[in-house]
Amino acid sequence: LCRYPRSRPARLLKYDADLSYYWQAEYDRGGRNYLRGLTTDARGVIFATIETVSGDIRDGSYRTVTALYSPEGRLEEER
Repeated sequence: LCRYPRSRPARLLKYDADLSYYWQAEYDRGGRNYLRGLTTDARGVIFATIETVSGDIRDGSYRTVTALYSPEGRLEEER
């Protein structure tokens, strides 16, 4: 279920090299959430760049954050 009514969360899914499922995480800050970039570091921390559009993007109703997820899928920080 979405955290906010009528929102669209960004979903992250983690699989191993054999395509075995590990976990799923959702980033939902209301509005429409789009994954714009994804990378990891040597420790397995996931850096996801996510854009949240709460109204019309033409009127500036959006924000972009980098969300840091632990290797286990916990949201640790937003920048």
